[in-house]
Amino acid sequence: MGSTKIYRDASDDTLPNLLRELADAIEQGGTDAVPVPAGFDRLKLSFRTRSGQLFMKGKFKTPRRDDAPNMDFMDYDEDDKPGYSSLKSHMKTNFRTILRHAHRGELPPAEVLSSFMADSRLMVTYPGYGDEFYPEYLSACERLEAAYAAGDVAAFRAEADTLAALKARCHDLYD
Repeated sequence: MGSTKIYRDASDDTLPNLLRELADAIEQGGTDAVPVPAGFDRLKLSFRTRSGQLFMKGKFKTPRRDDAPNMDFMDYDEDDKPGYSSLKSHMKTNFRTILRHAHRGELPPAEVLSSFMADSRLMVTYPGYGDEFYPEYLSACERLEAAYAAGDVAAFRAEADTLAALKARCHDLYD
């Protein structure tokens, strides 16, 4: 998910004009003073008063597309492995997409599964983070890939749920 932030100061007298300027910028798709990202799906405004001065903070958020996999770690050099927490964060994004698709009764984009599988194979090379779960986890990953290759949505969902349960059991012990 991307975001664009805007910061403005105002007074009680200029606040209505500031809000009109914001509304105009949204209608126009952005202005030099107020950049509005295309396709934003959320806008969060907050106002604070400090030392008698009013400050506005705005944050536009754009959605991450399901079919845009998070693939930063697919190609890594063995000498330059990512940190474990970075890898887990990366995996979380793709696994959410996998679960969302599985629970809608569909298969995710191939790139998402491929990225998740590459990350999973890398994850089990880190000792001390649930090593006893790694064989069962890899077995479930292989079944997930096989279900995907066969186009078996029901089996894919079952294996995605198995992976979610394994993750929960491991994280109960190690997080």
